[in-house]
Amino acid sequence: MHRQNLLHKYIALEDDVFGYELAGRGELDHGSVYYMHLTSQTWRGMDWRHHLTVFIPDRVVHEDSAMETAAKCCMITRIWW
Repeated sequence: MHRQNLLHKYIALEDDVFGYELAGRGELDHGSVYYMHLTSQTWRGMDWRHHLTVFIPDRVVHEDSAMETAAKCCMITRIWW
């Protein structure tokens, strides 16, 4: 089976563990921050759990947007759109 078809098949599978909860909220000098706990999937018998931090600025200074991700403080990816 073609790899793309395998990916579509995998994504279409139901996974009852998917979910998220608000773990905390805070106010910073220039915006709000939300701390989330989420479970994305079960893979090879293991639940994949993540911590997600969302920062919402009080005002946007630049017209460009960015998303930054880090895994165990060893990898940072920045996506601009």
